[in-house]
Amino acid sequence: MVEALGLWSMEQIDLAGLLQSLGLSGPLRSAAMASIIGRMAAPASEHATYEWMTQRSALGELLDVDFAAMPLMTLYRASDALLKHRDSIERQVFSRVSELFGLSTTVTLYDLTNTYMEGEATSNPKAKHARSKEKRSDCPLVTLALVLDSSGFVRESRSFAGNVSEGDTLEQMLKALNVPKGALVVMDAGIAKEENLTWLRDNGYRYLAVSRDTSTGSAQESRANSTRSRRFRSKMPAATPCGCKKLSMKRPAKPVFTAIPKVASAKNSRLPKILRTNLKPNCKSSTMA
Repeated sequence: MVEALGLWSMEQIDLAGLLQSLGLSGPLRSAAMASIIGRMAAPASEHATYEWMTQRSALGELLDVDFAAMPLMTLYRASDALLKHRDSIERQVFSRVSELFGLSTTVTLYDLTNTYMEGEATSNPKAKHARSKEKRSDCPLVTLALVLDSSGFVRESRSFAGNVSEGDTLEQMLKALNVPKGALVVMDAGIAKEENLTWLRDNGYRYLAVSRDTSTGSAQESRANSTRSRRFRSKMPAATPCGCKKLSMKRPAKPVFTAIPKVASAKNSRLPKILRTNLKPNCKSSTMA
């Protein structure tokens, strides 16, 4: 079922034609498509994916390929080819998906994580020791970055050294994507450093971010937030159609829900209260494009 659905999805964006245009041979194209679908059905290493392809999946019959006769090395070479052409693949796939679904690029979501490697990984220059989000700081890490649109489709991915500072990667990623001015950039506290917020303002971007800063607001608010230090911040242009100039950092007397249309309501919203109350009303197009 997963195999058939994966192949159908690839047909909608003509992935096989894209890989062929990038110079991948027939066996490499089959191996690359099998590797991608294998990540959908049974996420694992290339070696485990090869066992899945040859022993537990009917994908070979759907592609009319005998994976049992294909050496494991072909799967590794397919992964190398996908990495080599990553920029072209991501750009063209997102373009085709945008055409299919009529996607807008006015909202950009950006986040990073890291993953660990067994062994020393001495041949990988990006493998560095740092704080592991999987609690494996004893292993060398690699940092993975994703830029997504508001619907969750990947626009671009990057890998960085395991000890990279998350906040130092934002400008590079937005410039590489040519994110349009006025777009809303959504990020977490690790990326929302003051210099990044300043850069976003200076370059005409809006942003929505979590902040660990509890210095704003009254002393009573600071005490109330002492055990919940993560606070919500939002930035809009100096002037908006509704006349708002700056979002208040203080919580209003009553929750406001109109700033996030079709998501929050006074009766059934599951959004965090701090998120629901820090946005001004009647800023629909300016706050969440």
